Amino acid sequence: MGARTGVPRGEAGEDVLARRWTLTAADAAEVLRARGAEHRLRCAVQLCTLRATSRFVTDYRRVPPEAVSHLAAQLGLDPVLALPEPERPATESAQLARIRRHLGWHEFDHAAEQRLRDRLGERAAEGMTPGPLLALAEDLLRAARVVLPAPSTLERLVASVAAHAVQNLFERIAAGLPNRLRDAIEDLVDVPEGEHRSPLAHLKEPPPAA
Repeated sequence: MGARTGVPRGEAGEDVLARRWTLTAADAAEVLRARGAEHRLRCAVQLCTLRATSRFVTDYRRVPPEAVSHLAAQLGLDPVLALPEPERPATESAQLARIRRHLGWHEFDHAAEQRLRDRLGERAAEGMTPGPLLALAEDLLRAARVVLPAPSTLERLVASVAAHAVQNLFERIAAGLPNRLRDAIEDLVDVPEGEHRSPLAHLKEPPPAA
């Protein structure tokens, strides 16, 4: 259980429970706005997880039972072994929005995505590769207090930005070449009609053995 599920790693131990799963008085007041024990526990789980990981929980079944029991004790609720998934997505969405406002975080909306793309595009143009770009993306979102999207979403975004930067680089290089050289390169990489491979592919074949 880790960043991909939205649940902090290393949940065992009283120190970890106290550090990651303890509600402040203001937190408890916000959680108690929810109606019903299950809604309150889910709200408490999401609040603590957002604070610890910059993401929301995507699967309540992966939340450690010790953490759920620790939160229930703080809220004066009966302990439970596991949290069921919410039955009403609209209620869950409204609850997550209240948690964001309570903690001062923002949704990863179109404007936030465009700002991120612009910043990453600058670094990609300087030669930064996808791995460091992904780490930078998370750092930038955390600094702006924007809730991190799903890891797969962020990975696709970074891959798109990196590919766009490479394409721009090739276009700039091509624009500086003489027309005759560009035509020669195109002839080298294009696959002739009736053939299955380009002339460049033939040139890349290893020489026959002596």
